[in-house]
Amino acid sequence: MKVAIVDDSKFIRMVIKQIVQSDPSFEVIWEAENGKDAFLENENCMADLIISDVEMPIMDGVELLKNLREKSHRSECLIVSGFHRSDGKKIIEAFRLGAIGFISKNKIGKGINLNEFREDILDYLGAIEKQIKRNILSPKSISKSQVIQISSKADMLLIAGSAGSLEPLEEILRRIDYFHIPIIAAIHMPEGVDEFFVNRLNKFYSDNDFKIRISNDGSIGENSVSMLKGGFEAELREKVNDFFISYIPPKIGKLFTPNIDSFLKGVSAKNKLCDVVILSGLCSDACEGSKIHKENGGLIFVQDPSTAVAKTMPLSVIAKGYQDIIAEPKKIGDLLAEKYSLSHGG
Repeated sequence: MKVAIVDDSKFIRMVIKQIVQSDPSFEVIWEAENGKDAFLENENCMADLIISDVEMPIMDGVELLKNLREKSHRSECLIVSGFHRSDGKKIIEAFRLGAIGFISKNKIGKGINLNEFREDILDYLGAIEKQIKRNILSPKSISKSQVIQISSKADMLLIAGSAGSLEPLEEILRRIDYFHIPIIAAIHMPEGVDEFFVNRLNKFYSDNDFKIRISNDGSIGENSVSMLKGGFEAELREKVNDFFISYIPPKIGKLFTPNIDSFLKGVSAKNKLCDVVILSGLCSDACEGSKIHKENGGLIFVQDPSTAVAKTMPLSVIAKGYQDIIAEPKKIGDLLAEKYSLSHGG
């Protein structure tokens, strides 16, 4: 797999290059110190994956990603940057444009084990390699789905995704007026980025009746969207007919959090039923969890992979035949609104 590295720090480029080239499957084909040079390099020699900083002179990482998408470059982009609150909007914009993930350069700082940084990068490289192979196996006629009766008795709806899922999630949620079951959004993201996701999503709602919020060890109920915290593993709990979420730190080396399969399996273990929406995503997390709820009578909606930035998550469900409906996000939103929405009058 061909990899490129973009960072204004020669030291950081050297560290990442050594990590990448420690595996003979990956080749560093070029380096650049700013986004403008990187774009020109990629025009001449396109990388499968570009590992890029956010803050750089001349052209930053977000502008680079915009230019790559506008010119239909096929390269995936992994953000490696020092995360602090002022970077939040840029990181969210990078996710919106299809960045596959974020790794903090803070791990390279004094007293931090460099092996953790190395493992994160190699995990992403492995995931990208699998996605490239998976796309070759894309099923035919995936945009067409047999019309089925939209009916189930789910206790909640879970919307899952990772890379490139912010925009499809927006498309779905802006079509919702009132929901009589809880909605849980489980999107792979690092700790701290979830707040910026929620703030962006809430701009679509001007009243106080329907809001998206981060579920911080709190209850979830009807007419609410609870975003699972980034960087943690989540578990559904129940007390006196009330659902709430609890969190634990992930196991060391666990890259994609929250773990969606684990959460879905936990919901089923409590004899509760989910309908599931699978959006754009890099890995196959949510596939096995979807299977369990499908077998129990839940509906599985899958984003048409032709509209997904990262196709592996929807394709993994389709390849197993677990889906009930394959559609673009707008259509999924309309179907969900038809199924669950109630007028405020009842």
